[in-house]
Amino acid sequence: MKKNILLMTLCCLTLFQAFAVESAGNQPQDSARVFKKKLNLNLDKVLDGIDIDSSQFMELNGLNLNFNMDSITALSDFNININTDSITALAMNAAKEGIKTAKSSLRNLNIDGKDYTAYAFSYDSKGTKQRAEGTPDRIEKKSFSNISEIEFFHKYGNIIVKESNSSQIDLEIQYFDKRNQFGSCNITTSNRLLSITTNNTGRSSSKPQINYIITVPKNISLNINLDYGDVKVDRLNNSLNANLSYSDFSAQSLTKAASVKARYSDVKIGDAQDIILSGSYSDFKIEKAGKIESSGNYNDCRFSNVQTLVIPKSSSYGDMRIGTIGSMTGQLMYADIIIDNLLSDIDIRSSYGDVTIRGMSPKVKTINIKGSYCDVAIGLPLNMSATFDASLIYGDLNVSKKYTVKYTESIEKGNKVTKKGQIGNGKPTATIIVSNNYADIDIR
Repeated sequence: MKKNILLMTLCCLTLFQAFAVESAGNQPQDSARVFKKKLNLNLDKVLDGIDIDSSQFMELNGLNLNFNMDSITALSDFNININTDSITALAMNAAKEGIKTAKSSLRNLNIDGKDYTAYAFSYDSKGTKQRAEGTPDRIEKKSFSNISEIEFFHKYGNIIVKESNSSQIDLEIQYFDKRNQFGSCNITTSNRLLSITTNNTGRSSSKPQINYIITVPKNISLNINLDYGDVKVDRLNNSLNANLSYSDFSAQSLTKAASVKARYSDVKIGDAQDIILSGSYSDFKIEKAGKIESSGNYNDCRFSNVQTLVIPKSSSYGDMRIGTIGSMTGQLMYADIIIDNLLSDIDIRSSYGDVTIRGMSPKVKTINIKGSYCDVAIGLPLNMSATFDASLIYGDLNVSKKYTVKYTESIEKGNKVTKKGQIGNGKPTATIIVSNNYADIDIR
């Protein structure tokens, strides 16, 4: 009996170790996670094919043990539950020891920093102070005149644009390369065009680190092509065209027509008169704008105050949050739209993305929303009267009880619902035309 008990104990410990190793291998290795749950062992499956060679256990030879697999298999009739609290404590201690070892290893690292250069710029939002936070290894200054257009082709660095009343262009080039091995600046002028290009003169894997600070007169066109850097603009009374990848763009004010195409970038603008936004996987934030034309995929847009918003072609996979807007037209897919305050008209199509209008002015004239697989919610002022025409398939129109509603037509036939009528007691000043498939329309 004692032999069987000893054998059962050894088997259980061996099986537990096997399951513990498997569980540990399935957990993330960058953190210590605690899982407290019952460990149930199915011995019927585990014992199949077990071949125990007692010669491997030298300590057991003197016991003259005979392994009876039938008696071991009988263990499957028992429900063996193992409390892992003690095992958890051991795991946490091991994790702590591992962290200590990692920290010790990092302290012992000897990194030669001579081949690495850090550079950054800070930007005062008032446009009065722009400075380098690192010290360039060398600086070049150049001046140009009789120029009507400027273009940049740049990688791995920043571009700061300032405007002045001078008719001259001043360019400061900051090199962050002690050995002058990686980057160079190529400047050409032709037909009143100033072209500035950053060249990589080092290894193919090297990154030339150059910053440009340029002061421009008014009424000069500016074209910027930048990868892996920042563009910072003060007040600009010039037309601007920016093409960005893995970069950040910030501007205080853009009074002329502007276009920003961004990939994997952040764009922040204080005030823009007329701007075109396009790109993918980017964030666009504008405080105030006259007209915005927006397109692209996987973009998040935040517009605080915009007079006109146009989405000329379908934009997909992103969210759009708007504070106050005059009018909006466009088509979106897989994108949620939230409008806090609508002042004029809206005419949009949305598929697989919810449309929410939280509030609107009593002066709104037309609300035209065509949805598919998207919930539509419209908030109306209590003192507003409007006619409505709603068509739904596998959906319904729900009007809050706080409104007075008069139905002139209400038809439910199969999966189709048609409702027409008036909201409010006064003379209708607005028209609501909505349709939806596989979702509801709420007026609240």
